[in-house]
Amino acid sequence: MASVDSPIQPDREDSSFDCLLSRYSRLQSIELLLEDQIEHMSFVVTLFFAFACWFFTDDAIKLLPISNDSMNLIQHIGIIVIVFLVVCMIIIYLIQQRKKRKIIKINANYSMLKEEQSKIQEENGQLKEELSQSREKIRSLCEGYLYSLANGPLKFSTVPYTHERITLYAHDEDHFIPIGRVSFTPEYSKKGRPSYPEKEGCIAQTWKNGWHFANDYPDPDRDPEGYSQRCKIDNLSDENLSEIGMKSRLYCGYRITDTSGKRQMAVLIIEATDPHRYAEVSLKKILNEEEKRKYLQDMTEQIAPIMPSCKEAKDEGY
Repeated sequence: MASVDSPIQPDREDSSFDCLLSRYSRLQSIELLLEDQIEHMSFVVTLFFAFACWFFTDDAIKLLPISNDSMNLIQHIGIIVIVFLVVCMIIIYLIQQRKKRKIIKINANYSMLKEEQSKIQEENGQLKEELSQSREKIRSLCEGYLYSLANGPLKFSTVPYTHERITLYAHDEDHFIPIGRVSFTPEYSKKGRPSYPEKEGCIAQTWKNGWHFANDYPDPDRDPEGYSQRCKIDNLSDENLSEIGMKSRLYCGYRITDTSGKRQMAVLIIEATDPHRYAEVSLKKILNEEEKRKYLQDMTEQIAPIMPSCKEAKDEGY
């Protein structure tokens, strides 16, 4: 018998619990309705109270064409009505006070949240400023090292009528962001686009293969159409081709990994307007030197945690 009855008990408990929840929900609804209409109720009850205080007095009752027994009955009823109205007014007063306390609490919480929001915004602004300063320091560090390469083994500006440039591009999802750029020709050392597509140009070839060298680009002044067609072989779009400021004829790319050699992080691009400015073997020898390779890896690992996204790079003028 116990085995038959036992499964039924939880259903009864659940039913009782649901009933209690339903009652509690109804009570809350009534309470909210009262709070919402409390001002109107207060006005109506006050009017009834004032009328009752006048109507149930001896002077008012005597105006009625009724017997003394009826007058006594009405006066007794009047006392009950007035007491009831007083109780209603007390209840309304308590509800009003509770509502005021809620409003005060809500306002206090709102003020506190507003203060917290202001503090968070201020802290966020400070963090953004610190992050921007850190990025600028990294950029200066990066360009300082690129300058040492340009002024040292790469020997920029030592060949007449030839312009060179070296740029470090950090990888971000499907784009590259120029972190540092050095050219001894002011026009070509300016900041270019804030980001470059992952699958276009010599950057894409370098990212895919680890090394890239090409110096078969026609003279852009004598053969602009030929230069354009050669760039399209690198999958460069017409839009991005029109934005090229330095029409180089030699491109060399070197992919940089982290110190473990497992994670690809950036590419280093060397350009020159003279297709015979550098031999591929000499550039490989410079960039594959242990000391330089290790420094580039360490530097890109420092950049990675604070590297801007494409949108941030655009906003910050990279």
